[in-house]
Amino acid sequence: MRTLSLFFQWFIGVPLLPTALMLGGCDSRDPDLNSHSSFNIEQATAQYMVNPNFIKDIVGVDALVNRTFCAYQVYGMEAKKRDIHQYLWVVCHEYDLENNQLFQKRGGSFPVALIFNKNSRGYRIINHKIPRQGKEGTSDLTAIFPNFILENSSFPLNNSAYSEYLITRLGNDTKQAAKAYLKME
Repeated sequence: MRTLSLFFQWFIGVPLLPTALMLGGCDSRDPDLNSHSSFNIEQATAQYMVNPNFIKDIVGVDALVNRTFCAYQVYGMEAKKRDIHQYLWVVCHEYDLENNQLFQKRGGSFPVALIFNKNSRGYRIINHKIPRQGKEGTSDLTAIFPNFILENSSFPLNNSAYSEYLITRLGNDTKQAAKAYLKME
């Protein structure tokens, strides 16, 4: 199982990962995806996690983009018309240095849907969808994510023990990415 890098608790904040990301297991609903397409999608996903617009949308306009790191776990993909939808759980943290010590400023953990479109050079992400917080978030979940994702027993919303494990693991990935970026240890 490969892993990219994800983020922490349901919408506390959001940091990004400019270095190491990991990709988890994927339940593909598109039989036309071959290994080249999957590799292209993995690359596009990793690049999108460091996209300043994604980070600012997730963490806020005042996010320190170069100090925000995201890690993620892929839960599946499916074809919808001419697009591919990829469903992930993302953990992002913003880090800073104080007295040569790394500390987490803010962060968050949440489900994300990435929408890919195929062009002559492969797949590129054209949009992302994240459920809103609060009451609206419940209806957003069912509108954004298909049943095969929402009913997955390892999806963090369905399994609190696995959720804690995943959020901790992804949070550790964001911390390691921050240390690597800041050339610590």
